[in-house]
Amino acid sequence: MKQPMKQPLKQRPHRVRPAALLPLRLYRLDGAQLHCSREDGSALWQIDLARVTRAEWRSAKAGQSLTRVLRLTTPDAWHDIRQHLARRAYIGGPDDMAFRAAAAATLRALQTAQPALRVETGASDVQALALFAIGLASLGAALALPVWTVLRGDGWGALLEWAMPAILALFLGLSLVRGYGPGRARLWQAPTDIATTLETVD
Repeated sequence: MKQPMKQPLKQRPHRVRPAALLPLRLYRLDGAQLHCSREDGSALWQIDLARVTRAEWRSAKAGQSLTRVLRLTTPDAWHDIRQHLARRAYIGGPDDMAFRAAAAATLRALQTAQPALRVETGASDVQALALFAIGLASLGAALALPVWTVLRGDGWGALLEWAMPAILALFLGLSLVRGYGPGRARLWQAPTDIATTLETVD
C-alpha cells in the first residue's frame, strides 16, 4: 500500500525588530517565496526570489550604531530586510541574531533560486552621490584657498600657511571623485559569501 507523501514543513518565521521602537516584522521563506508580515500575521508583502533583478547589501557604522539592509528589487518594486542597532553592545543579542538569521536564510535561498546573481555591496547610489559631491566641494576649496589668499594680498606667509590645507583638500577631493564618481567601480559578492559572514558573530 502506498504511503501518503509527506508535505514539506513550513519554515518558522524569523522575528526581526527593525529598530528599538519599531514593531516586529516576520520573514518566512517558502521555497523561493519570501513573505513579510506583521507580528499579528497580517501580510505586508511577498516576492519571488527568482524574479529579483538586483540585490544590495549595505552595512554602515556611525559611532556606536550599526545599520544593515538587504534590499531586493523585482520588476515591480523593491523591499528591504533592515535593522538599526543603536549600540555595538547589542551585537550578538537576540535582535541581532534574528536579523542575521533572516538575512542569511534569504541570501541562501536567493543563491538557490538564481545561482548566477551577485549582490552589490559598498556605498549605495545615494551615499556615492553624496561623497562625490563632497569630493567636488573639496576640489573647489583646494583651488579657492590659494586664490582667496592672493586676492586678499596677505603675502607669501599666509599663502604658505594655507598650502597644507589646500593640498589635503585636493587629495581628498581627487580620491572621492575617483572612487564615487559616475564611473565608479561597483563591488559584488555571492549571496552565500555574505550569508557566511552574517552567520559568524564578531
